[in-house]
Amino acid sequence: MRSEPIDFALISINLPAVSFLTNFSILYLNYYIQKNNLWLKYNYGEILMRLILTLIAFLLVANISHIFAAPDKDKVIRLVTDEWCPYACKPGDSPGYMVDIVKQVFGKLNYKIEYEILPWTRSIKYVREGKADGLVGAAKTDAPDMIFPNETLGNNRNCFYGVKGKLKWHYNGSESLKKVKLTLINAYTYGEPVDSYAKENNGNGMVEITSGTRALDLIIAKVISGKMDVFIEDENVIALNLKRKSISTELENLGCIEGNEIYVCFNPNNKKSKEYSEILEQGIIELRNNGKLKSILDKYGLADWKK
Repeated sequence: MRSEPIDFALISINLPAVSFLTNFSILYLNYYIQKNNLWLKYNYGEILMRLILTLIAFLLVANISHIFAAPDKDKVIRLVTDEWCPYACKPGDSPGYMVDIVKQVFGKLNYKIEYEILPWTRSIKYVREGKADGLVGAAKTDAPDMIFPNETLGNNRNCFYGVKGKLKWHYNGSESLKKVKLTLINAYTYGEPVDSYAKENNGNGMVEITSGTRALDLIIAKVISGKMDVFIEDENVIALNLKRKSISTELENLGCIEGNEIYVCFNPNNKKSKEYSEILEQGIIELRNNGKLKSILDKYGLADWKK
């Protein structure tokens, strides 16, 4: 609901409608009374006055309701990301803990949060172009030009996964990457040395980059089918994904690299982005202090990333 005072000047726009309906009603009422001899039973003036007042009240209420219901574009924040559960899940009752945090923080200020799942590269593009306001689950290296709050919304740790018992391999630095065929998701930031290695070797048969809204399912399928040896992904994402989906082939963790701090960041060209960032920053601190952050994270089986 809008928080601004009602502009009663807007209500006057329907006064011509009042006049038209009143005149029409008078003519029709006169015809109806004469036809049915109602003037013998009722006071004509009283009937007419009640009808006019009812019509005016109806139109005034209709106008006020329209004013209250009118959407306020300044109070809508549109978020985009790819599916990366538990950080960002499909829209619904459990859209991911980061989305829940944003809704909790901005909902107190009467903002409406709109949320859409897109491929990761398109999500970044949409925010930069102003088609969306915020990007969920980004590291600073994903989109360094965005407006980031000072408070993180998580830490992720990326690990390598392969079919259990198939490989006698364990990640041990950049040299070990040369011994396996690696698949990963387009435009993701995994951390060094993986990012540099993937960029240098993409397309040579040892590295394959996957895109699309189902990119995670695809990289898992490529490893299970034997097309690629290993994939790399956040350990929380994989744990939840394997728990929710029936995957007959067992996967194993083959080593991890240092993680990234992750955020919800905002369009660098929107004059409101700094304000959004500051609101979110203070809101996270408040949620942590009042215990509501723990309640949100408990829903996804996670602990506070700062504790």
